[in-house]
Amino acid sequence: MMELIKDESAIKNMRKGGEILARILNEISRNIQAGTTTIEIENSINRLCLKYGVKPAFKGYQPAGSKAYGFSSCISVNEEVVHGLPSSRKISEGDVVTVDMGVLYNGHITDSAITVPVGEISDNDKKLLKVTEGAMFAGIDKVKDGARVGDISCAIQEYTERNWFNVFKSLAGHGVGKELHEEPTIPNFGSKNTGMVLKAGMTLAIETMVTSGDGELNLKNDGWTLESADGKNAAQFEHTVLVTRGGYDILTAIPPQ
Repeated sequence: MMELIKDESAIKNMRKGGEILARILNEISRNIQAGTTTIEIENSINRLCLKYGVKPAFKGYQPAGSKAYGFSSCISVNEEVVHGLPSSRKISEGDVVTVDMGVLYNGHITDSAITVPVGEISDNDKKLLKVTEGAMFAGIDKVKDGARVGDISCAIQEYTERNWFNVFKSLAGHGVGKELHEEPTIPNFGSKNTGMVLKAGMTLAIETMVTSGDGELNLKNDGWTLESADGKNAAQFEHTVLVTRGGYDILTAIPPQ
C-alpha cells in the first residue's frame, strides 16, 4: 500500500532530492539553444545526475501495458505535449522545449518540468508559457491540509480558460514519493469541493499542460510521445509540493543562495 502521508525522514529526502532536481533543470535550461539535439540534452541530464548523486526516476519506468521507458527525461518540442523521446531532433530558433524529469534520492522521488523558449519566440508562445506556469501556481495556491483535489483542478482550469487557453483534460498531475505515480490523480480541470481530501504530509506533483488549441491529443508512432491533435504548440510546468497544515511547501524550487 502506498504511504501517502510522508514521515520526517521521507520529507527530508524529498526536500534534498527536490533541491538537486531544481538545480539540474536550471542548469539545463541555460544550455538549450538552437542547433542542440534533444539527445544531447538527455546526455547532459545524465551527467548532472551523476554529478549530484541522484538516479533518474524515469529510466526503466513501466506503466501497465507499456514497455519500459528508456531515457532519463522526456523532452517535448512545440506541438509535442508530454513524453517526448530524446532523439537526433535539432532544436531551432523560435521553438519551445519542455524538459520533464524526476530524480530518486535515498529511495524517494521528486518530479518537475519546465518549458524553455529558444531565442525569440512568438507573442502567442510567450503568453502560452506565462499562462501555463501561472496556472500551475494557481493550483499550488489551493494546496493545504483539508483542501480537496478538486480545488486544485478547478483553479488550474479557471486560470487557464480565463486567459483564453485550454488544458489537456486527458492529462493530470499525481501524488509522488516512493513511487513516481501515487494517489491522488490531480486533473487540470474539475469542480471545487470534490475529490480526495488533502492531509499534511502528502506530496503532490502538480503539473499543468496547456495549449492555445482545442486540447485534443494524438499518440505518435513511437508509442510514448503525445502531441496536439491540431498541431498547436503546448507547454508544461510542474513542481513537487508538500502539503502542510497552513498551506504548502514547494520541494522542487531552487533554494536561496
